[in-house]
Amino acid sequence: MTSGTPDTSGRETPRGSTSHSDSPNLSDPEYSGVVAVCAGLVALTLIAIVAIVVAHDSSSSVASIATGAGGVIGSVVGAFFGVKSGSSNTKAAISAQSAESARAQTFAAHLDPDKADELIDKLGLADAAKAQ
Repeated sequence: MTSGTPDTSGRETPRGSTSHSDSPNLSDPEYSGVVAVCAGLVALTLIAIVAIVVAHDSSSSVASIATGAGGVIGSVVGAFFGVKSGSSNTKAAISAQSAESARAQTFAAHLDPDKADELIDKLGLADAAKAQ
């Protein structure tokens, strides 16, 4: 007797747990976005370190390089999380809109057909209904 459920690979997982692959899903946009940002930040940091090592004699050059690199790193991280937040909010809004649409369709399905025209006129939706 088994108490689990089969996962996508056909293996059974114990109840209450989820199946996780050892390797991440590289096609997941969220994962690939994090990898791209991290790779860019590592490259930028390496460039800044090399530039600081080369210009280590001039303190004003080192300060300029560090300030510029810090500004770019902050901008990249801020942009990434701003886009990620906007994307998450868009998904939530679309989900809420779909749920509301389903509720409206359920309401419309249970509406008495004799009263439908009266309700459309009362709500001012006559023009929208004729356009369809």
